[in-house]
Amino acid sequence: MTPPSTSVVRGSARHRLKRWQCAPGSLTAHLNRTYADRGGIRVRVLPVRRPATAWERRQIGARPGEALWLREVALCCGDEVLVHARSVAQVRATRLMWRCLLGLGSRAMAEVLFAPRRTPLSRTPLRALARPVAGCGGNQGPHVPARQRDQSVSLTGGRCSVFGRAGASLLVSEWFSSAIRRLKKLGSTRA
Repeated sequence: MTPPSTSVVRGSARHRLKRWQCAPGSLTAHLNRTYADRGGIRVRVLPVRRPATAWERRQIGARPGEALWLREVALCCGDEVLVHARSVAQVRATRLMWRCLLGLGSRAMAEVLFAPRRTPLSRTPLRALARPVAGCGGNQGPHVPARQRDQSVSLTGGRCSVFGRAGASLLVSEWFSSAIRRLKKLGSTRA
C-alpha cells in the first residue's frame, strides 16, 4: 500500500492547511466553538474497514503482525461530515498507558489527549496529509448520511501527529471533508 503523502506542517506545506488546521490544540474543541450556534460537533463512531497500513505501523513503532487497536470516527455538524479521523495504537499500549482509549465510545479523542494528566504527553509536529489511508472516508459508507452520498462528498487534505505517553505511541490522522468549505463560518475563524 502506498503511504499517505506527508510533510511537516511548516513552510511550503503550511499553505495546504488553514491556520486553524495547523493549530496544535484540540480540533474538536475548535470546531465546537466555531459551530456552537449550530449545536456544536458530535462524534460518530465508524466501523473500521481497513487494517493498519505499513505506514501507520511504522509511525507507532509496531512490529509486523503485532495486534493493533484502531478507531475511526466522523466529526459531524448536523448531517454534515466535517472530519474523518483514524487512530492507531498497539493493543499492548491500550492495556497500559492508553487504556483510557478503550472506554471512549462516542466521546472525542480530545478528552484523552488534552485533559490534565499525571503522566506527561508528548506530540510530534503536525504533518500535512495529502490523501487518506486507502479505504478511509470518501463519499460512501455509514459515515456519510444517505442524502449526501449522491453529492460530491470527498476528503481533502488532512494532518497527522503521533502522541506518546511513557513510550507508548498513538497515531491520530484527520482528513477534512469538502463540506468544511461550504460552511460559511469556518473560513474566517482563527485558531
